[in-house]
Amino acid sequence: GTSRIVVAVMRTIDFLFSKAGLLDVGGTDFFEALLAEAWASTRNCRDIVQLQVALSLIANLTYAGEPIFTASLYKLIAALINRYPKIRRCAAEHLYMRIISFEEEEEEKYDVDRATELVSEISWDTGTAATIKSARLDLFECFGMDPPKKVEGSKVKVAKTDSALSSYASLVNAAGY
Repeated sequence: GTSRIVVAVMRTIDFLFSKAGLLDVGGTDFFEALLAEAWASTRNCRDIVQLQVALSLIANLTYAGEPIFTASLYKLIAALINRYPKIRRCAAEHLYMRIISFEEEEEEKYDVDRATELVSEISWDTGTAATIKSARLDLFECFGMDPPKKVEGSKVKVAKTDSALSSYASLVNAAGY
């Protein structure tokens, strides 16, 4: 289906970033659109390969200038609580590789030592959910970012009535008893 096409296109773009210097050629609008599409492809996705390729592309976008750097780093950290352990580990590996390649000015701006410690010491694929979520929140803090707000589902509250009795009573009345 379409995931085969999406994976092939993302792999090609990822290759262009890593080998052909696409960062030097592209503009901010292009990178923003690419980041939005890569992130959108991860939403409700169950295809591990597609998720891995999307994360690789997002990780490569962290080498772009602002505002793409911050947005892609944010999404990479956000992916650390993915439902699939393999994807959490993949996101952590990409994040670690990016952190160790920070320039001096980036190291001064962020708490790189703490971030490196968190990424390397947490077991992202086998750790407990509480540990992983706590470490992720700490990583957002290391980079001066606000964590995503938990979206509460709009639950419809139904007034409790004894519907079984009222339905039965109306059935009895309708039957003429």
